[in-house]
Amino acid sequence: MRAPTRSALPAARPGLPKLLLIALHLLLSAATECSGPPTRVSVFGHKIPDTDAICSAMAYAWELESRGIPASAFRLGELNRETEYVLRTLNLETPPLLESVSAGDPVAVVDTNNPKELPDGMDRAVVHSIVDHHKLSGLITREPLEVDMRALCSTGSILYARAKAAGRTPPPHVAGLMLSCILSDSLVFRSPTTTALDRQFAEELALISGLEMQKHGDAMLDAKATEICTHGWRAACTRMHARTHARA
Repeated sequence: MRAPTRSALPAARPGLPKLLLIALHLLLSAATECSGPPTRVSVFGHKIPDTDAICSAMAYAWELESRGIPASAFRLGELNRETEYVLRTLNLETPPLLESVSAGDPVAVVDTNNPKELPDGMDRAVVHSIVDHHKLSGLITREPLEVDMRALCSTGSILYARAKAAGRTPPPHVAGLMLSCILSDSLVFRSPTTTALDRQFAEELALISGLEMQKHGDAMLDAKATEICTHGWRAACTRMHARTHARA
């Protein structure tokens, strides 16, 4: 037996005028038509963004889209030279700037959970999820949410682990984003926060992306050094101090 559809008129009942049935049918149809597509989730990292904040926002937007959740990546500041190099190499556009969020806006946060590093209005937003590799830093949400925090060297590492667990292979440009997150935050495996899993993931992502890992990592370090030489140690230290102060 075929199941009744929502568009079908309800069966007439004694005492229920046919005009009322028609009115109920019209109201149901109007509500269905006006519901519209779901609101897109805005995905972003911290203010004064580094490569992990930008690239992980873009990679997580891809994951959400793969899960059927409309999402768009944003940035909370200007790109540094290293991140500019990464996006140029991968032939990707810079995410648009997000200055604030409004009440009820659905958002997803990557590479931080510190309210001092997030845009104005976060206390009124609906936080869909947080993916981060830092300690808990006091972000309060209005309702329950998805949280994935792991002791890996970058948010890109976590996102790749999530993709593997879900059986999703990232396309080459997304794999390049994830790889760049790892290489940036690990200082091409020089940082003491680098784990064996980070190294394994980087090797796998290099194969998927088609990037020569050491060459790409060295070019990222060169871009970082160019920024220091161009703007001076004072400017570089100012950026680092601003981030450290925000995390305090």
